[in-house]
Amino acid sequence: MTLEVPKKMTLSQDQVTLLQNQGFLVEKNQTFFLLDGPAPDLGVKETIVWPLSLIQADKAHKLPNGQGQGVRICLIDSGVDQNRQGLRGVIREGRNFLAVGDPSDFSDSLSFEHGSMVAELVSGQPFGRFSGVAPEASLIVAKVIDENGAGSMSSVIDALGYCMNRADIISMGFGGELKSEIMSTLFKSIKDRGVSLFAAAGNTGASLVFPANDPSVIAVGTVDKDSNVPAYASRDVRLGFVAPGHNIPVPDKHGRLAQVSGSSFAVSFATGVEAIRRSRGTASLEFRDLGLPREEQGAGLIDALMTAVSFKVD
Repeated sequence: MTLEVPKKMTLSQDQVTLLQNQGFLVEKNQTFFLLDGPAPDLGVKETIVWPLSLIQADKAHKLPNGQGQGVRICLIDSGVDQNRQGLRGVIREGRNFLAVGDPSDFSDSLSFEHGSMVAELVSGQPFGRFSGVAPEASLIVAKVIDENGAGSMSSVIDALGYCMNRADIISMGFGGELKSEIMSTLFKSIKDRGVSLFAAAGNTGASLVFPANDPSVIAVGTVDKDSNVPAYASRDVRLGFVAPGHNIPVPDKHGRLAQVSGSSFAVSFATGVEAIRRSRGTASLEFRDLGLPREEQGAGLIDALMTAVSFKVD
């Protein structure tokens, strides 16, 4: 089944009113922003890559089909540098949905390469003691964030249309205070189609941002290596669950380990574990209760090994 992407056009206020009176959904093209946390710390002397062990992904990797084999993940972000050593052979396809630039150029628009780091965390190939959560999954790249860390709602809608017929999982590391009934309708259609949607909960210490607060999207929050919730992490009873997202070691564009923070990086671990679940054919994502309030941990800390061995779907 192919879903129809909402149509876009420039309208006068009279045209907007006329269409709304006829029952059409008409909304202003709003702006999303990258949900980045504290600035990346480059050249970190981290030698132990702890996030995989925290969620037991290193143990899940040893199981048959425990590395996301055959699963397609669409990253809606700032683009990806596919020439990185850890991403060679990982990128299935990609497209630039910004209003400027070559549509076929989905290279990272940000100097610190946010989208590329997200891609490394999801499916990066082993590098020393580093590995992506699902290194056997393939990535589809949708570039919607520009060099200023911003992207339009219309670009995101186009990216969703591109991803929904190509991917099993959609990852979104952006957000805003806006609300969109058009996008909510599209999210529901995508979810009903069997595609998993994950979004960053936010880094404001307040409630969830959109699209993480949409009922069809799973909001992913942040914990550190001690399973504590950082002060900047968003808190909300609608939080889906938490994943590592604070001081995460990841190779930078020069092959050095950098240290990054924010819920958009926590989403990487969520999508990776979902890829493992799908490749293993198990029933559901599984979590460990951290003993925290619902608004801080959601269902708990995602666990790749528990997910990989949960009751299988017949």
